[in-house]
Amino acid sequence: MLGRQIQAVGDSPKSSRLAGIRTVSTLMFVYGVSALLAAFAGVFQSAKVMVAAGSSLGQMAELDAIAAVVIGGTPMTGGRAHVLGTVVGALIMQMITLTCVMNNIPDQYAQVFKAIIIVLAVFIQRGKAR
Repeated sequence: MLGRQIQAVGDSPKSSRLAGIRTVSTLMFVYGVSALLAAFAGVFQSAKVMVAAGSSLGQMAELDAIAAVVIGGTPMTGGRAHVLGTVVGALIMQMITLTCVMNNIPDQYAQVFKAIIIVLAVFIQRGKAR
């Protein structure tokens, strides 16, 4: 029930409000859960690098996150998100990172490779939309 409410509010807040869904409380819940999970991620990341410096924490993590979602099949124009596809996309991105590290490929080349994968995924999605 909650997932459908969140999806409805994400698709059209006005329509979901007219359907009787409390959009403000739903948004507050989603933002609260998101903040809580971001706090957990921050704790885990600072434990991983053993320092809480804002200058280097999570550098280029946004590229991996966007790539995981795009590879997972979520359209860049919005619409239905697929959690399983996003998890598969995250696993693919991690596999690429580990492969580059194990083969002593510089991080700059790994980032370029990931960007190429994002562009290819967007073009594949664009072809499916037509």
